[in-house]
Amino acid sequence: MNTSSPTLPGGPDHLDPARERYRSTLRYLAAAAREESGRHGPGSAPTGPEFVRDVMVAGVVAAHEEAAFKEIVAALARNHISAVPVVDHDRRVVGMVSESDLLARVSGGHLVLPRGHRLSGHAEVRTKLHAATARELMTSPAVVTTADTHIGDAARKAADARVRRLPVVDRDGALIGIVTRTDLLRPFLRADSEIREDIEKNVLLGSFLLDPRSVEVEVTEGVVTLCGQLERRFLVDALIESIHAVSGVVDVDAAALRPLD
Repeated sequence: MNTSSPTLPGGPDHLDPARERYRSTLRYLAAAAREESGRHGPGSAPTGPEFVRDVMVAGVVAAHEEAAFKEIVAALARNHISAVPVVDHDRRVVGMVSESDLLARVSGGHLVLPRGHRLSGHAEVRTKLHAATARELMTSPAVVTTADTHIGDAARKAADARVRRLPVVDRDGALIGIVTRTDLLRPFLRADSEIREDIEKNVLLGSFLLDPRSVEVEVTEGVVTLCGQLERRFLVDALIESIHAVSGVVDVDAAALRPLD
C-alpha cells in the first residue's frame, strides 16, 4: 500500500513486529471498507484514490480559538458533525474540539483523549471544567495530515492516534480540508479484478516493461499473490514494493516469485 512501509520481500515477515502491525492495520481497514461497501451498495466503489487530496473535503467547518461554548455546540448541531478544528487568526490549526470535550465541560471532567494526548495536571482539568472558549476546550496539538500524504500513511496515523478525522493543512499549518476515517477507507473498496488489472497494465507492463504473462497475478480480498520468475533479485524486490503502492492492496505474497540469479 505504501512505498515507505517496511517490506521484507521473500523474507520471514513474521519476525518483524513493525511489518506485522502494518499488515494488521491494513487488514482491519480492508474489513471495515467491505462493511462500508455493504451499507452503501456496489455503486459507491471508488476508482482508486491514492493521496489525501483525492478524498478530503475542502469545505471545512472550523471554530476560531475565541469561539464560545454555545457557538461550537450550535456549529456541530447545524452541520451534523461531531468535532471541529480550532484555528487561529492565520487559520493555522491549533487543536480540535469534539463532542467529548464539550460533554466533559458539563459532566464533571470525564475526558477521553486521543492516544498520545495527556493533561498536564489538575490545573488543566480545572481549565477544561470551566472552559468558555474553543482555546480552553480544545485538545491540542491536533493530529493533522497534508494533502500530498499517501492515504495509507494517513490511515495509519488516524488509527495510531485513535482519532476519527484529520484536519488537512498546508506547509504553513493552515487549514485547507479535512479527511475522515471513512474517506481513508475508500481505496479498500476497489474490486479485486480492478486491482489486478491495475497491476498488470500499470506496474508489470507500464513500469517494468514485463510481459504480464511472465508473472501470474491473483488478487483475493486485496491480497496479491505473485507467481513466476524474474532475472534479478532487485527486480523482484522492486516489483513487490511497487505493488504495495497500488491503491487497494492489503498485502503481497511473493513466496512463489523467484529470481533466476
